[in-house]
Amino acid sequence: MTVTSINWYLTAATLRSAFTLEQREDGSEFWRFTEEARQSVDDLATFVYELHDEELPNDWRYQKIAEICDAITEFDADTEWSDASHEIADGLVSIYNAELAAWIAENGSRLYYCDQVREMGCIMADASMSERLAVGQYECIKQMVHKIMSKLGLLN
Repeated sequence: MTVTSINWYLTAATLRSAFTLEQREDGSEFWRFTEEARQSVDDLATFVYELHDEELPNDWRYQKIAEICDAITEFDADTEWSDASHEIADGLVSIYNAELAAWIAENGSRLYYCDQVREMGCIMADASMSERLAVGQYECIKQMVHKIMSKLGLLN
């Protein structure tokens, strides 16, 4: 069997093509690498692990990677990518308190992002818990967006 090398970082659409949406026996959906991506001889798995920010592989991160790639493809080539990165991250933050609570419950270490934005002065001291979680999730997603855009050569 011959394994071919694909430049998964050619465009956001190329990177997105490395992922497929599957369904578990219980009906829940999840993202995973395509068969072609799993057989790839490049550093795709290493990069995706970096996007997990030391978390174990999980559905939320894979979903966000696919959503970020989809969002990037919506922009024109002459886009100011640093501005677009904020727009993309903001658009992917959950607006539902239950989803924000589930995001933290899935991995308690994600509170780090909430602490990080508080220390940076990005949220008021009297902000509600849901506001803190939303800004924390924004920071998490923004970091993923920046890593993906940098890998695609869209940011310096």
